Amino acid sequence: MQAHRIETIIQPGGTLMVQGLPVPEGAQVEVIVLVKHVPAGPRYPLRGTPYRFDEPFAPVDPDAWEAGK
Repeated sequence: MQAHRIETIIQPGGTLMVQGLPVPEGAQVEVIVLVKHVPAGPRYPLRGTPYRFDEPFAPVDPDAWEAGK
């Protein structure tokens, strides 16, 4: 089996175009896609998100704790 390396960019809609392969027309090939670099999303996606605590100083129900049983 021969391997040929060609770098290209995925087109809109996930289309992959590979041109200029040194392979005869009609030859059977296997295509393996290796992603070189995946753009990273935000590292802390919840940073800056507002939050609130309802009754933060209210006592905890003692029956909710397993250690108290």
